[in-house]
Amino acid sequence: MALKGLRARDWIEEHGHEQRRRADEHIALA
Repeated sequence: MALKGLRARDWIEEHGHEQRRRADEHIALA
């Protein structure tokens, strides 16, 4: 189960910036 948490952290580091950019685009469109 510890590996799951580690992978989640890696996923956030790799993909978190994409979600943030997408959120910024939605805010800009609003």
